[in-house]
Amino acid sequence: MLLNHPEKCAGDVYMLVVVKSVITQHDRREVIRQTWGHEWESAGLGRGAVRTLFLLGTASKQEERTHYQQLLAYEDRLYADILQWDFLDSFFNLTLKEIHFLKWLDIYCPNVPFVFKGDDDVFVNPTNLLEFLSDRQPQENLFVGDVLKHARPIR
Repeated sequence: MLLNHPEKCAGDVYMLVVVKSVITQHDRREVIRQTWGHEWESAGLGRGAVRTLFLLGTASKQEERTHYQQLLAYEDRLYADILQWDFLDSFFNLTLKEIHFLKWLDIYCPNVPFVFKGDDDVFVNPTNLLEFLSDRQPQENLFVGDVLKHARPIR
């Protein structure tokens, strides 16, 4: 792991917002921090905090790697919200990003009741999300998303 923030799960955390991003998309991460991805100290009704993290690999192009890595290190010093692993960040490595995050979650955040995982090119309404979760219990093993029927892999 290149960048890690286990402290994000310290204390009473109700929901972890996890956003897949790539090293070159600083502008998207900044917009998310300023809008729907901002952190809340309390999700209301006695629930804990809402914390945000971004998942990244390394720059795909060798010539970009050093420059973007330095910029990312500065961004992380400012916000302390980036998890980065040492693999090339590409469409074909999305599975690595998912697996690394799930391992990280198991190690550092075993008691966080809810995780929202999305992409940096979508907008989420956190108020609606918290309202949706308000009558749910973590013991339900809730898994929500779209089901793609008759989808074919891109080879």
